[in-house]
Amino acid sequence: MNDKCPDCKGKGDTLCPDCCGRMEDKPFCNTCGGCGREYCETCKGTGKSRKDGEG
Repeated sequence: MNDKCPDCKGKGDTLCPDCCGRMEDKPFCNTCGGCGREYCETCKGTGKSRKDGEG
C-alpha cells in the first residue's frame, strides 16, 4: 500500500485535489479520498478502478 500517490504531487493526504478532484461520490482510490478521474493508476498502483474488478 502506498501512503502517497506520486500522481498527486506526493501530497499523500486523505484527499488529493490535483489527482482526484475531491469527487467523494466516486470512490476509486481510497488512498486519495475518492478520485474524480477514471482511476489514477499511480495512486494505488493497480492501474484500474476498484469497481472494475481487482483481477
